[in-house]
Amino acid sequence: MKDSVGVEIGDISVNNSVAIDNSFFVRTLALADPRLRHLGRVIKYWAMRRKINQRAEGTLSTYTIMLQVFYLLQTRGVLPSFLDLREDLPTRLDGQDVVETRPDGQKILRLRDARSINVDRIAERLSESSISRSARDSSTLSVGSLFVDFFVIFGSREFSGEDGVGKTIVDCDLRDNDEGAMVMRCPITLANVNPMTSDVWHHIHSEFARAREMVLARRPLEEILEEATESPLKVATREKTAEKKAAKKAAKMAKEAKEASEKEERLEAKKASLEHPDGSSLSTSGKTTSNEKSTANINAASEAVAAEIGQASESSGTASIPQSANA
Repeated sequence: MKDSVGVEIGDISVNNSVAIDNSFFVRTLALADPRLRHLGRVIKYWAMRRKINQRAEGTLSTYTIMLQVFYLLQTRGVLPSFLDLREDLPTRLDGQDVVETRPDGQKILRLRDARSINVDRIAERLSESSISRSARDSSTLSVGSLFVDFFVIFGSREFSGEDGVGKTIVDCDLRDNDEGAMVMRCPITLANVNPMTSDVWHHIHSEFARAREMVLARRPLEEILEEATESPLKVATREKTAEKKAAKKAAKMAKEAKEASEKEERLEAKKASLEHPDGSSLSTSGKTTSNEKSTANINAASEAVAAEIGQASESSGTASIPQSANA
């Protein structure tokens, strides 16, 4: 929701109390380390500028982006896993169960305020964490270095979904999936918080890849945060629509050309049938050969008739001499 001048002042959730719990969850974890708040704001601002932070338009929700930030900070030893936090949660706050069971059987952890977590205990958990021991000293990590790491990870080919292999993140656990997209699961409900197709993710990931190239090339922050004119999904939709129109036009032209060719063939065939009803050859050479054969046959027949007439004449002449003339 925005005020009269367009400044965001909050979200409205209707019949979706899980979204409220998610918001409190993000707010509560943000108390664990100030770098999370700063990094989260910068990443969200970047996503808004690049037009990929509009869940209603098919891009990423703010909760998805924050879970990505959580994952990065967990792998860098800044935040513990959610499972570790659950072990330290009080069972009740203000007379209410921290773990609530929904009508559908889903268990929801209600993190309503700072009392829900023990920040000192988080530090202890991090010192015990195998992730922390294998990562760099998290206390020396600046917001700037974490900003770079965020895009190095999520802008990599590993997260692109190429070859149909995507990535699923559950708490700080990373695994492959066959959906060809990033699947971010809520650590509270384990639900996929941002379902999308592989095509949609590929277009969204192009923005992460762009930012990755720029941070590695040490481009100025202003360039990285440069506002996009429109969402990559809208660009892809427009290009796909243009491709469909071009393909449809090409198919129409090919059909018309085929029909014109078939029509011309029919006209030629009709013309030939009118000129040569006996079905004789239409070629000039064919006509010449046929005429020559006909002339030769006529000549041969004439010669044979003439010979027979000659023989008959000779026979007829001998028999007709009167005997009286010999006398």
